[in-house]
Amino acid sequence: VVDQFFGIPYAPTYIGLTKNGEVRGWGFAHFGPVNTSAGFVVATGLSFAGPAVVSIPTLVVGLPADKKFVDIATTCNGSAAVPSSYFALAENGDLYAWGNNTAGVCGVGNTNPVSSATLVLGGHKFSKLFTARPNSGQNSQDQIYALDTSGALWAWGYNDSGKLGTGAPVTDVSTPTLVIGGQRWSELAL
Repeated sequence: VVDQFFGIPYAPTYIGLTKNGEVRGWGFAHFGPVNTSAGFVVATGLSFAGPAVVSIPTLVVGLPADKKFVDIATTCNGSAAVPSSYFALAENGDLYAWGNNTAGVCGVGNTNPVSSATLVLGGHKFSKLFTARPNSGQNSQDQIYALDTSGALWAWGYNDSGKLGTGAPVTDVSTPTLVIGGQRWSELAL
């Protein structure tokens, strides 16, 4: 039984969170959790020479088997031509990311595609994820915000017009960066 389910309307690619805490991906392998467009191994561990279809929900490669996952999220720039990035939050607060990594949204310190789920840098323990829903515009949604267990808000990815709140007006951020102000947060509407 699937507890949470995310798909990108512009690309038939999906991730789901099962009731027992597993994260699975399926759909068109050219976009997202089973991405092959950049020539890297797909996150499901299956190999393709080019775009292909994964028709069965398949465990995402790189997520530790001994961890239960409690939340998932996606980013999307609203374009069918550019894949998205995906996130899985473990019960212990560890955050994993994989996918296109536009603007460094995977939080691994660079903008290179991330072929399997990888622990986000910084050692933070997160409790909640926030991403905006897709719309049109280059890189318009390739950012993520996350609350840590103390309620501090962290942000990274595409920073058009300073939307990350980190004090940098237009510089993309490839690692989790504290939102300026020192507030403790409970919700964020994007």
